Amino acid sequence: MTQQAWLITGVSSGFGRPLAEQILARGDRVVGSVRRPEAAADLVKSHPGRFRAEILDVTDAVALREVVDRTFADLGRVDVVVSNAGYGLFGAGEEYTDDQIRHIIDSPGLDPVPGSPVHPRRHAADSPRGLPAGPERLGCLNELIPEDAD
Repeated sequence: MTQQAWLITGVSSGFGRPLAEQILARGDRVVGSVRRPEAAADLVKSHPGRFRAEILDVTDAVALREVVDRTFADLGRVDVVVSNAGYGLFGAGEEYTDDQIRHIIDSPGLDPVPGSPVHPRRHAADSPRGLPAGPERLGCLNELIPEDAD
């Protein structure tokens, strides 16, 4: 199987962590975002050259674009993008301020729509065949996680 290049947000915990571990175990390359570098230090150490941690707050559109650009420059392509990082408010809806609600709605995330930082056509020139460099597919992610994963 050809080595795949992945960009995954939120690899420090939750779904993103075991997903990154399984992908690395397959031999693929991963750029994973974290808010704190120590959260993925063990992955950096155990998978040199195949895992890179990027400090990122996905609500920061400028930083997100910079991470995406560095990822394409470093990996040459991105085959799969997993927008896993989360931002949420917990509590009763009437407790939220208008600014808090607007912040969630305006958070850019990694939505592959025209004009977004990861839209495939934006990086098409980086593709060896002039095709979209990614994300051209999301695949069936549940096949990568073993049944006994916590």
